[in-house]
Order: sequence, then C-alpha cells, then structure tokens
Amino acid sequence: MLIRKQHLNLIRKIAWSFHNTTGLDWDDLFGEASLGYCEAVNSYNPGKGAKLTTWIYSCVQKKLINYCKYENRVNHNISLQDMPKDVLIDPIPYVELEVSMPKAVREIADIVLQTPHLYLSLPRTMARPLIAEKMMRYNNWTWSETQKAIKRMENLLEKTK
Repeated sequence: MLIRKQHLNLIRKIAWSFHNTTGLDWDDLFGEASLGYCEAVNSYNPGKGAKLTTWIYSCVQKKLINYCKYENRVNHNISLQDMPKDVLIDPIPYVELEVSMPKAVREIADIVLQTPHLYLSLPRTMARPLIAEKMMRYNNWTWSETQKAIKRMENLLEKTK
C-alpha cells in the first residue's frame, strides 16, 4: 500500500503530538499510527460523506489512544516494593502538610496516595486528567472546582520544595 505524502505528514503530526503529550517512544507511536492509517484506508466508505483525511485522522487517533492505554496498563502495574526509593512517598512531610491543607487538597492527596504507583509514574499532563476524572466521578465536583483544587495542590507542593 502506497502512502500519499500528505497522508504521511498527517500521520507524523498525529504521532508527534502523542509523543509530546505522553512521552512514549516516537518510533513506536509512528508505527502504530501507520497501522491505523492502513486500517483507515481499508475501512473508508466515501458514501458516508466524510473526507478521507478526516477519516484517517479519526482512525489514527483512536489507534494511538488505545495503544497509549495498553502501554499504561502494561508498564505501570508494579508494586510499591518494586518502585525506586526516590519515587516512594515519605509520610512525615505529608503529615506536616496535611494540617495546613484545605479539604479539597487533602482529598486529592488521599486519591494519589491510594495508588501512588499509578499517578507518580505518569507525566503531569496524563496524571492531572485522571485525578480530575476521579474527583468529578466520586466527589461530584465540577470541572472548575477540580482544576482549582489541583492547582492549589501544585502550588502547595512547589512551596515545600
């Protein structure tokens, strides 16, 4: 199957955006994006009214999202004993901080501390949405309340460094 130059640039652009966001290997992402391209071209139906490039973009993006989810599950299922010592949380500073923390910030800290291997091993751009989703789902927070609380927590952590 021949790939048109314009489609190749589209695949590169999508893979590069995922690489910048997730930090995953660009070559792996580009390979998955290429597979998504092949699937998109084979499943394209011009009778449905969508442009080919729109269909390709959608299919490649879905392929990369699924790939990132898979990589996250495979590479982040480790126990606390297997984690490097510099990643583990020292409970004493948390106890000292807890006294001065607002309630919303404490709730976020508790969520992170329930499964620290999940949140601390992710880049900030991936961990924030996971925390926000959990807070909105279980605590019935709004998006703006969640973002404000996360920002307050980040500011508090910056002050303690």
